[in-house]
Amino acid sequence: AVVSTQSKQWYQRRVHGDISSTNTFSISIMHLLILSTFLLTSTSSGFSMGLDFGSGAPPMGPGFGPPPLFSCTGKTVEDALQKLGRNGEQVSRMSSEDQRNTMIVLLADGSKHSIQELQGMTTVGDLGSLVGLASIRDVLLWNHFRTPEELSRMSYDDQRNTLIVELNQATGKAIPELQGMNDFQLVESGCQTWRMF
Repeated sequence: AVVSTQSKQWYQRRVHGDISSTNTFSISIMHLLILSTFLLTSTSSGFSMGLDFGSGAPPMGPGFGPPPLFSCTGKTVEDALQKLGRNGEQVSRMSSEDQRNTMIVLLADGSKHSIQELQGMTTVGDLGSLVGLASIRDVLLWNHFRTPEELSRMSYDDQRNTLIVELNQATGKAIPELQGMNDFQLVESGCQTWRMF
């Protein structure tokens, strides 16, 4: 068998006492501990990235992050709640009323609207609905166009107009054309433009 020069040198150092078996064992254990800590941290943070938008957004730029763990173009209350940080199992156990009320509370933190203002909005609709606001907010947050803190100070109109401006810059589509789209058409355009599928 052919033995590499490096292997021979390592063996000679080991024989002459430069590398002891105890030290080698200690180093191996240390490496395993570091690796296991890294894997545990990466796994937990990876799952939270796709769901917990209150704590921030993925660390990569527009169009280069991993896809969300839910449908980017989803138009349902369930989709919206996942975009706002609730997992699918939690959402599936809620009644329709609980889902709406939860979405209102989360959007009160995720926008400048008060709970009373949000209660006056329709749950689902092409313009100005709770699900539409959650979906627009998701695109802005996921692509780092605004931070959670900035979004919490923005109204539905502010967030919609910001998405229109970003799409105009990214696609070259005219502002009037984008303004003529409903909320879900804008979101779908954002999902396609920044590869959020």
